Amino acid sequence: MSAATPTIRSITARAVDAPISRPVRNAFGVIRSAPLVLIDVATDQGITGRAYIFAYTRLTLAPLVRLIGDIGSELAGMAIAPFDLMAQMDAARRAVELGRQARASTKIKTRQPLTVAYVRARTAGDDAALRRFRALVLDELNVKDVQVVGMDASFIEYALRPNLPRLGPRFGKELGALRKAIAAADARAVAVAVAAGKGFDVSADGKNFALEPDDVLVDSKSAAGFAFAEGDGMLVALDTRLSRELELEGWAREIVRAVQDARKVAGLDVSDRIALRVTADGDTHEAASAWKDYIVHQTLATSWDLSRGEFAVAVSRA
Repeated sequence: MSAATPTIRSITARAVDAPISRPVRNAFGVIRSAPLVLIDVATDQGITGRAYIFAYTRLTLAPLVRLIGDIGSELAGMAIAPFDLMAQMDAARRAVELGRQARASTKIKTRQPLTVAYVRARTAGDDAALRRFRALVLDELNVKDVQVVGMDASFIEYALRPNLPRLGPRFGKELGALRKAIAAADARAVAVAVAAGKGFDVSADGKNFALEPDDVLVDSKSAAGFAFAEGDGMLVALDTRLSRELELEGWAREIVRAVQDARKVAGLDVSDRIALRVTADGDTHEAASAWKDYIVHQTLATSWDLSRGEFAVAVSRA
């Protein structure tokens, strides 16, 4: 690295609330001020920079400041150029996109937390990116944990098919025996070899065949209790099995959404403290009771009343 290349000394963030002259209405309610996160970058050569993020609501200011602080800690000491941040952000973004596709295939709502996302990374660089942006991936996918795994992960089931355009001309009359050998092979072991670009052997009825990675087509599907999506060499699988605790947390998040919708209908500002009344039965009542502190914190409620009945929320300015 050239001695003239500046390196990052620090990245700091702070929350500010800038008043605006004309209030704006959005999905959260009426905005009368602009919640901003100011970001300052300092280098070892005295070069500085500043940027800002419009947070839309004060509720997201503290998490954004913490996230940027975490990223700043990771980047301290790194060169501004050459710089691999964009490549690592792209890897994290790709993991998030695939995770969302996997969730969509199950029709599990985004607000429903899941236990873990497993990522089969393409390169060691992807692995490093997922460690660096772990907090972001956890938040975007609404999972409790993210783990990087290899081809031998148990949540994927593999099936093999002969690549006939390649095998037919080479094996001719032996193709029937070769089909039988491929069908009897350890599909997971073959899939690992194919992913690594290595040859492998299959056998049946005492006949052995030495094959190359392109000689078979590897199909994959989710094992029971999992859903996955893959693309560009990366695969993300979600553990879709729900414990009772996770189910209740998902219901609690739905209650928060309903309260925020009621806040918007009532014309309340996103920062207004509210008095909250919730009526619910069954799972929703159990979730409201178990997750009371979370709901009160997320909705800025200063008073809380929970009763039984058909689900409904009522809000008023505190």
